[in-house]
Amino acid sequence: MASPRTRFLATLSTLALITPATAVAGPDDGKHIATNTHVDSPKSFWENNDFVLKSEFGGQEPPIADTVAWVGKGYSATDNSNQYLYTLPANGTQDYIGAPGTTYYTAPHQVSGNTSPIWLGFGADTSLPTDKFRDGVAFLDLLSVDGPGEVELFTNKDDEAGTQLHRMLGSFPDSPHSAYLVAGTHTHNSTLFTKPGRYRLTYRTSARGRDGQLIANEPQTTTIQVGGQKPKEEKTPSLKERFAQSAAGNAAAAGYSLR
Repeated sequence: MASPRTRFLATLSTLALITPATAVAGPDDGKHIATNTHVDSPKSFWENNDFVLKSEFGGQEPPIADTVAWVGKGYSATDNSNQYLYTLPANGTQDYIGAPGTTYYTAPHQVSGNTSPIWLGFGADTSLPTDKFRDGVAFLDLLSVDGPGEVELFTNKDDEAGTQLHRMLGSFPDSPHSAYLVAGTHTHNSTLFTKPGRYRLTYRTSARGRDGQLIANEPQTTTIQVGGQKPKEEKTPSLKERFAQSAAGNAAAAGYSLR
């Protein structure tokens, strides 16, 4: 079974508070923005005898490094119920996240009447050559998480026997770090964040060949913006770029002074 050996680190991101807000160049402005739609990310493809990770949504398949998923607020079009918050169950199955009854920002595993704020899962292309892999499977490996809090991908379904929790991937000390993939894998899972903010998730896809040799692509990083403002469609010029484009002038003649 393939499993990553990279140690998990969830680090605190620094928030730069700059005024006015219109002058701030968002780090993900100008990327492909996945929001309010069905999203498979990362989705593992096989190209040129290697794994490739992409984000599939709205007829697009950009590399995950060029994509930002925005988890904003969202409500059901059927009954106006909340679709962007998840409350930990009272049965204690998710006490590793927090106390029962605690509510967190979450991309939902199921939406009703619309795809608001986002319907986010991961998967694999139907042409993934699992016949070349040992045991006929590959693995999506979550190598690291860089953000203000922890991340957990899971499903939690109620049935006659009670709540069934299936942990898939995450950054908690006991979270799974790999999820198995077969050709055509497609998940509908919750993605919970313990704090809002900007998260950078680094993934790879791996497998063992029939000879036992590791097959894995280079790690690739994607971004999820949890809460806050939606990233802009166009890239905002940096302060250096805006300064270079400004016209030269005589400050004294313009009446400027310092005191």
